[in-house]
Amino acid sequence: MAFEIKNGVLNKYNAESGEIRVIVPDEVTKINKEAFKNCTNVVSIVLPDSLTCIEEYAFSGCTSLIEIVIPESVTSIGKRAFEKCKSLVKIKIPNSNCTLDSWIFYDCSSLKEVVLPFHLKAIENSMFKDCISLTTVNIPSRVTSIGMWAFCNCKSLTNLVLPFHLNYISREAFWGCKSLTEIVIPEFVKRIEYGTFASCSRLTSVKIPKNVKIIGTWAFSLCDKLTSITIPDNVEIICNFAFYECNSLRNVTLPDKLTTIGERAFHRCTQLSTITIPASVTCIGDECFMGCDSLRQIIVSEENPKYTSLGGVLYSKDLRTLIQYPLGRPTDFYAIYDRTSCIGNSAFRYSTILTRIVIPDSVSKIGEYAFAYCTSLREVRFPYSLKIIENCAFKNCPALMSRPVLKSIISMGEGVFG
Repeated sequence: MAFEIKNGVLNKYNAESGEIRVIVPDEVTKINKEAFKNCTNVVSIVLPDSLTCIEEYAFSGCTSLIEIVIPESVTSIGKRAFEKCKSLVKIKIPNSNCTLDSWIFYDCSSLKEVVLPFHLKAIENSMFKDCISLTTVNIPSRVTSIGMWAFCNCKSLTNLVLPFHLNYISREAFWGCKSLTEIVIPEFVKRIEYGTFASCSRLTSVKIPKNVKIIGTWAFSLCDKLTSITIPDNVEIICNFAFYECNSLRNVTLPDKLTTIGERAFHRCTQLSTITIPASVTCIGDECFMGCDSLRQIIVSEENPKYTSLGGVLYSKDLRTLIQYPLGRPTDFYAIYDRTSCIGNSAFRYSTILTRIVIPDSVSKIGEYAFAYCTSLREVRFPYSLKIIENCAFKNCPALMSRPVLKSIISMGEGVFG
């Protein structure tokens, strides 16, 4: 017998029958877990109008399956039901009230077209993950949430309209959608989660709604074509790596309610030429603007209680710590302010234009990687006040001829001049 059926439940299909076109008997109301799993020879399946339920993994790994018609009688489809059906090109779920679990179409690498139930309320986790041929999908208007990795690595997805009532998009939902060029995030969304639009390498336009308060870690990282972005007025936190390596980003407007810019938030935004830090910002993470080769100046509001700008260079408000020297500053010489006591971690890292630095007698500490990879740096005036030089402070400075007076140093890190 090709089918194992009991009380209307199809428990197992015998793949050894060798049939490539399968017609499921009319008596079947439910296809049980893994019933057709790894039936790699099956090309076409006809399901009966009596069917109401497709359980998890039911057709998982049917790699040759090209055609399957789901009847309107089906009201639920379980987890991973069609995962790795690598030949499946299109599918329609006609019952408007049918519920869909997570990972259903995971790695259906040939899937180009899908029709979802009209009353669907959620796109569950990984529903279309690695559907690399999917070009467009109409998300039903009643969907209010999109789960983790829902469209992750859908690298052919070019057209996507998010429904008006959508209020939650989970982490990495659109990570690696490399053909997506624009996105309008609905007004009810309050947070851009971890890596939501990361590695969308052709994304040129993003509209972030006014209700968003947090832009999460890696949220828009590696969006190579993104040229400008306006951060809405209510955003309070830009998390770590949020715009990491957005290589085309030229213009960023930071809102007046912003309090925190995470570490490496704008790391390697190589076209960014200027940025203005509002008065509200009280925390700027390490290496926030490192690798921004075109950054000529960092401007800070005069009302900011924690930070200030001196000639376009970012300092602590009391000028005791030099935090970030802008890499695109068009001069090969810089004299650090004479009240400064600490040069922060990675403060001058990758400043390849600089050839000479004057460190004043007030400086007692040079942080990790402070001048690392300053490949043109030849001359540094080291003061007798210098007590601490941390790890790799002058790493890969091949032109450097100066050295500090060692008797004044009480702590020397590893690889300082390595």
